[in-house]
Amino acid sequence: MKDMIFVESPLQLVNALEVIASFVLKDYVLYIRYSNNKTNDAQLDKVIEIFNVKRTNIKKIYLSPSNRRLLDYIKILFYFIYSKTFKVNRLFIGNLDSKFLSVIYNNINKDKIIALDDGSKTIALQEKFNRHNFYHLFTMYFLKNIDNQNIYINNYENLKSLLRNKHKTEHIIFLGSKLNEAEIISEDKYLSLIIRIAEYYKKQITYIPHRGEDGEKLKKISEIKNIKIKNLDYPVELYGLYEKEIPNIVASFYSTALLSMKNIYGIEPESFYFDFSASEHKDSIESVYDYYKNEMKVIELHE
Repeated sequence: MKDMIFVESPLQLVNALEVIASFVLKDYVLYIRYSNNKTNDAQLDKVIEIFNVKRTNIKKIYLSPSNRRLLDYIKILFYFIYSKTFKVNRLFIGNLDSKFLSVIYNNINKDKIIALDDGSKTIALQEKFNRHNFYHLFTMYFLKNIDNQNIYINNYENLKSLLRNKHKTEHIIFLGSKLNEAEIISEDKYLSLIIRIAEYYKKQITYIPHRGEDGEKLKKISEIKNIKIKNLDYPVELYGLYEKEIPNIVASFYSTALLSMKNIYGIEPESFYFDFSASEHKDSIESVYDYYKNEMKVIELHE
């Protein structure tokens, strides 16, 4: 029986490649869904280029234009029928919130589903776990399993095997977030927080944008003293494969990369906490920060 893997983002793809190595998968198909987002899709191709993955195991799915959504549905219906016909061994999913994939994972034995990390929301998802919302996890987070759930730890051993020793510098990288684009806070508040973070460090900061951040906002950030924008054409987890030196501090608000960079490179992560009480996502955000308090330095930005 085949194992099926579905991913939609560069981080999910990196995690999928760790799954392939960790589980020593032989008979599998890796489905990569492209989104027509230039940065996202370029990074997906970059990850494929770096890792030694058999091209015969990869199937690329291209997101249709909005007026061709029916074609998307037909595609995923095909994969659903395929999964039923060939009795899939396990189904690894990068994004449990994907409506595109819901046709499959809502109609398959839940005990066969293994979810991959898709940002810090893994923490919040685990809190919603129950017998109806059941899945196993392949994650870098140390979470308590519930009932008969299996939690497999992702230590990024496959990626680490590609790295060479790197010199650490007295340097800071800050991982940008699409907090205002996601309507968690306003753009003005986001910019004011970045200014305060620059004042906190009082040294050069390399700001690495999230692929979903607005270009006009980034222009404003680039004008803040001590901040330099650096766009990457690869997931930040691969930083050590491309850069001569690595920073000694990686900072952000809340980002999966804070912990993955710590795990992979031994970089000290620092998280900035802000007042998000007005956000409808406050419970999920709070659960992430609660976890961070045991893993890194959390710096509160009071009003």
